[in-house]
Amino acid sequence: MGQDQGGFYSIAWLENLVGCRITNADRIVAAWQDPHVGDRFPLHPDMVLRIAQVDAPHALVVAPPGPGEAGRFEQPFEFSWAFVIRERPDAAGVRLVARERYRPTSAAGAASVVVGGLVSTLMTSAMLAGIRERVGREASAA
Repeated sequence: MGQDQGGFYSIAWLENLVGCRITNADRIVAAWQDPHVGDRFPLHPDMVLRIAQVDAPHALVVAPPGPGEAGRFEQPFEFSWAFVIRERPDAAGVRLVARERYRPTSAAGAASVVVGGLVSTLMTSAMLAGIRERVGREASAA
């Protein structure tokens, strides 16, 4: 996933309206299947997260670069984004859970988290639907 890889499988025209330059992949690309801690995870040409944790094939966590790290961008909150695959209790497959965590560092941060959270809810819902659609296509092609 990411701006210069598979995209975010959501509403590309909306992401591109704010300059993200997203193209959503419609197939699995082998070169993108081996992420490592520290790898780039770009959201936008000017905003790059880093992979903070990999537990393949169960979890991927991304976060902004830390203080003093290359690519650091300032925002009024701390942030992480986790993608976790969990087995369903009814043994009917798996479920992909996407979770964002924010910790405002100022009053402006608290306001931006509220507004950003609303946008993120829409985009995450679209992303999960886009991933579900692609997984379904891959499964039926196999």
